Amino acid sequence: TGMEHVSKEGGSAFALSRPPGHHSSPSTACGFCTINHAVVCAGHALFSEDNAQVQRVAMLDIDVHFGNGIAAALGSDPKWENKARYCSLHQQPAFPFSGGKNAESIFAKYGSANNLLRFLPMLPGIDGRIWLKTLKEKALPFLHEFNPDLLIISAGFDALDSDPLASLELTPDDFRQAAIQIRETFPDLPIIAGLEGGYDVDRLPEAIAAFLEPL
Repeated sequence: TGMEHVSKEGGSAFALSRPPGHHSSPSTACGFCTINHAVVCAGHALFSEDNAQVQRVAMLDIDVHFGNGIAAALGSDPKWENKARYCSLHQQPAFPFSGGKNAESIFAKYGSANNLLRFLPMLPGIDGRIWLKTLKEKALPFLHEFNPDLLIISAGFDALDSDPLASLELTPDDFRQAAIQIRETFPDLPIIAGLEGGYDVDRLPEAIAAFLEPL
C-alpha cells in the first residue's frame, strides 16, 4: 500500500480514495464516509509489527469540513496518546458543526487535549492568503513539534472557491502553496495523502495535481 511504501522507502504517496472517510467514527458512518482511511492508515503504521520504525504519526486535515470521525477515534481510545497528533483546518459553521474553537476537550477523553488535537475553524469567505497563513503559523508548527515519523494528510479539495458544498475561497495554486509549506516543514518525512472531499468535479483534478506536484 501507499503507507507501507512511504514508511519504508520515504517520499510520498497519494490514495485516490472514494468514498471519503474522515467523518466516519469507530462505530458510525457519517457525511458520505464509511471507512475512516486516515485512522486505519495511522493504526496500521503505529501498531503493526511490520512498521516498528513508526512511533509517532502526525495527521493534517485540509478538507473544508471538520474531520469529526478522526477526532472521535483518537480522542476516545488511550492507545493514541503520545502516538498521534491531529490538526484540522476547516470552515465553521459548516457540517458537521462540531469543530468549533476550543472544542478539543469535548473529543479528548484521555490525556491532554492540547497534546492530541488542534482545531482551526475559519469563517465562510476566507481566502487562500489567510488560510495559508494559518497553515504555516498554527497547523504545521503544532504537528512539527511532535517530531513525527509519518505524516498522513486528509486531502480534501472542497475549500475550492467553486465547490458547491462549502464557502471558502481557495484556488488550485493555494493548494500548491500548501504542499510547498508542508514539504518545507517536513523535508525528509514520509507523507501519505488520501482524497477526502471535493465536489467541483471539473476543477478537482487541477487542484489535486497542483497539490501533489511539490510533495
